[in-house]
Amino acid sequence: MGIKLNYMNKIKLDSADIFFALWCAAMLIFLLSRPQPKPKAFQAPEQKPVSISRHQEVDRGEAEMLARLIESEANNQSDQGKIAVANVVMNAAYLNGTSIITEIFTEGRYHGVNTKTFRRVPSEESRKAATLALSGYAVIPEDFIYYLNPQTATDKRVKAMSKANESRVFDDHIFFSPFPEKKL
Repeated sequence: MGIKLNYMNKIKLDSADIFFALWCAAMLIFLLSRPQPKPKAFQAPEQKPVSISRHQEVDRGEAEMLARLIESEANNQSDQGKIAVANVVMNAAYLNGTSIITEIFTEGRYHGVNTKTFRRVPSEESRKAATLALSGYAVIPEDFIYYLNPQTATDKRVKAMSKANESRVFDDHIFFSPFPEKKL
């Protein structure tokens, strides 16, 4: 078995070579004519929704993003301060008619999203604060959709609003409503 060249560089095939070539061609035709299975798209494991106040539901991914935001925005705050951050996000998402994820990633809304801390695994305290807030535990009213650290805040309009409207203070943050004398 083998391909041999004669003196004029012509190929001579013996019967075994011909059989092998025909067998390879038949296999190639067989394999190419079979229906090819479509590659499966990546599917995340099914996640059970978590109920939250106001009849919204979030999945575990949203709960994780909320915990990461708490970690990046309030990692040095008390448990009440961490829960208040989660309450602000949930209140704003509800009032804006968006999801928690959309609210977290609204450009310019939460500066902690752009930090290295946000990309790390959140602490157990931040996870606990997110879980408590998602289960309906609130430490601020439902119309409080803003917070700021007066030592680091630069937006004068927001600072003025925090002084003019009802507010609550937890640790380094002031939590407040943009609605003067208005309750939802």
